[in-house]
Amino acid sequence: MGSLYDRGSLAEAASAYKSAIGIIEACIRDDKHNRAALHANVAACLRRDKKPAEAVLECDAALSLLPLYGRALFRRAASLLEAGKPDDAVSAFETLYRVDRSWPKLSEWLLRSIAAVRRGGAGGAGGAGAGGSGAGIQRTCT
Repeated sequence: MGSLYDRGSLAEAASAYKSAIGIIEACIRDDKHNRAALHANVAACLRRDKKPAEAVLECDAALSLLPLYGRALFRRAASLLEAGKPDDAVSAFETLYRVDRSWPKLSEWLLRSIAAVRRGGAGGAGGAGAGGSGAGIQRTCT
């Protein structure tokens, strides 16, 4: 599944992760960590495929299983920013800040969200980051 994501076959990767979720739910319902990780991986695929609203829903599914799961918290916040919802993104990044202050470049993401709120919500569409295209930030934070 990871190799599909790495090759950019995002729809196939998301489908493979969703299949894995179905298998786990059918067989081992109490494996919350793996189910949450798979939902967060689907979110990463959707976010990279420029579908931030769908990514937020997958992150919400992951967080319903593990409310303090850092990857899901980060991906949800970044997806909210990219979906043009900077107010919600600020709140989501602040939640991650309370959970894990050592998250890579978290301060930059939070400041970017605050700046988007001040600009009126045009925000972080596209995921461009400090000093670059955002793709490097996404890779280091996924």
